[in-house]
Amino acid sequence: MEEHPGSWVLNGTNIDDFGDYRPGLLAADKFKVHSPLAECGMNKSAVRELAAALGLECWDKPASPCLSSRIAYGLPVTREKLRQIEDAEDILNRMGFPVVRFRHYGGEGRIEVPTEDVPRARGLLSAWEPELLNLGFEKVTLDEEGFISGKLNREIGVTGSAQLP
Repeated sequence: MEEHPGSWVLNGTNIDDFGDYRPGLLAADKFKVHSPLAECGMNKSAVRELAAALGLECWDKPASPCLSSRIAYGLPVTREKLRQIEDAEDILNRMGFPVVRFRHYGGEGRIEVPTEDVPRARGLLSAWEPELLNLGFEKVTLDEEGFISGKLNREIGVTGSAQLP
């Protein structure tokens, strides 16, 4: 910010984001990133309502958290891993799954879809597997529990609060 004194960096955090552990929010606080939606007390629903009222085409777009949140804790975040995740989710979106998370566990890629979509995804896994393995994974699996936001936080024993000031 030394190049642009008096400027602010803004993000799209809203108050619903404080209900989960999000290391990125701690980093944003450290670097004085402002969160105008949260500062105005807006939750996800209010943000969508405002976007719809303004005529923004993205008002009902599914949430898409940072790709790095799909990499297992302890693994380095690299451009290659982020590209693999993005490509895998693109494949799965094209197959008719608009809500999907592809988790990166090193050599294993794990697919999460909403619980009600797990049976359909299970039936299609053999069709996707070659294309997903081609992205550089040794193994691709379907998480039978289904998509749960923040699931990787279980691995470090953290749930709930984002632990922000």
